[in-house]
Amino acid sequence: MAPSQLARELIADAQVAPLTYHNAPIRPADMAPRQPADAALPSNQEVLTFNQEAQTWLESLRFEGSRSAGQREIRHGAGTVLWIAEPAELSDGDCAIQGLYSAANRFGLQPLFGKALPGTLSLPAGVMIYPIGLNDSTLYVFVSDRGEDSKIDVSDRATGVPLTFVLPAEHAALALIGKKEKAVIAKYGF
Repeated sequence: MAPSQLARELIADAQVAPLTYHNAPIRPADMAPRQPADAALPSNQEVLTFNQEAQTWLESLRFEGSRSAGQREIRHGAGTVLWIAEPAELSDGDCAIQGLYSAANRFGLQPLFGKALPGTLSLPAGVMIYPIGLNDSTLYVFVSDRGEDSKIDVSDRATGVPLTFVLPAEHAALALIGKKEKAVIAKYGF
């Protein structure tokens, strides 16, 4: 089902509109505060930025009675959908997306990985971890958009297996963790 169809099904007053603007402020209620160096915006506000090329083909939603796109929380079945009106994943930069994912914690959503050691730093900006749950294992895809190497120090929540290594700048790495073995059974890139 296309996102615009799904939007019409879940949000009766939503209208699909072309994304013709460069910046879209977002304000998730539980968004982590900004760092002091970025203090130009209120502490609970981030900005999704869309380049000119993205503005030629992306769409956003407009909610009735609102000039801005914004967000909605929608009860659906036994759960709640946090609907962000802009295609946040296709925006430039990582900070706003990181804030959105942090806000998702209030819905009980947790990534498949956590910190390997208490007190270790969170992921550096520009590093993405994409875990894929399989029947008997979990495949972790690590991608760096950074210009410098990054220390990765996370653990698989289901097995407790730590993944600690240096991800080279502008590279990717893979790790396959066996659920029965409770160990890394294959790896690439580190």
